Amino acid sequence: MLGRPSASSRTVAAVLAAMIGHICAPVACRGAAAGEFVVRGWQAEDGLPESTISAVCQTRDGYMWLGTYGGLVRFDGVQFTLFNHDTAPELHDDNISCLFETEDGTLWIGHGTGELTRSVRERLEPVRIPNRQDASRLLAFATDESGDLWVLAENGMLFRIRDGVEVEPTLGAATGIALLARTSEGRIWVSRNGQLSLLEHS
Repeated sequence: MLGRPSASSRTVAAVLAAMIGHICAPVACRGAAAGEFVVRGWQAEDGLPESTISAVCQTRDGYMWLGTYGGLVRFDGVQFTLFNHDTAPELHDDNISCLFETEDGTLWIGHGTGELTRSVRERLEPVRIPNRQDASRLLAFATDESGDLWVLAENGMLFRIRDGVEVEPTLGAATGIALLARTSEGRIWVSRNGQLSLLEHS
């Protein structure tokens, strides 16, 4: 197990928060004076197991967690550590689609196959959403005003992980758009194919 990242490592790692998709793309900061920012990209030759990032989450211990199509990656600002089916059999699927840390420090991991995993003190555990029948890709997480965790699936359905309660947001006329956002009061906004819905009090 790696030690807690230093402050300087956390600063370097924070650069990754802006990197979604192909991380080798250059980053430009308009209006910034020369020398104010240090921007660095990492690729496979630098130790990153995958050159495409599908999800990013910085946990309260300072680590950056990266979702890739080949597994879960932990970054301390210097080293990348890969967790995949070969190194961590509890991670049943290597296709990571979304990441989220809850208040108790649990890292939740959504998969492209619709599976769900959580990391509790870096111990991976598969999680089954009660009564869920489909296997749609998981897209995003949010907690409500009661602290319950919800996950949005690619088919537009919203699931409460604790008991499998399923909510169907209103379907709009656009295609292939499903987004999730949480207000500071714990209300959850869901955009499903362009139609906006609000989840309050479950």
